[in-house]
Amino acid sequence: MVEWINRFSMGGTRMIEIKSNAETAQELAASLKSSGDALSGVASASKDEQTKLSGNDAAHQAIDTAKTKAEEIAAAIESIGTNLQSVSTGFTAVDEATAASIQ
Repeated sequence: MVEWINRFSMGGTRMIEIKSNAETAQELAASLKSSGDALSGVASASKDEQTKLSGNDAAHQAIDTAKTKAEEIAAAIESIGTNLQSVSTGFTAVDEATAASIQ
């Protein structure tokens, strides 16, 4: 995608080129999804259910919290990848429509 934007600079107008590469965006989106999947695939720590040591309850809560937070982070990473892919697709569609209207 190549899009030109007019910018006002010191009383004049200058052209600034903005470039977007759909293929690179797709690769980055796939990489983000893979990273989210990898984080989701990490096994949670096992809980000691046999002993009654002080601190076990706190450790159990910490394990549960860590698992929940890891899942939330993985979902956020995957969402960023999906959004990146969506924006890239949108830019491509706008570019194609603009190119068609100029011809």
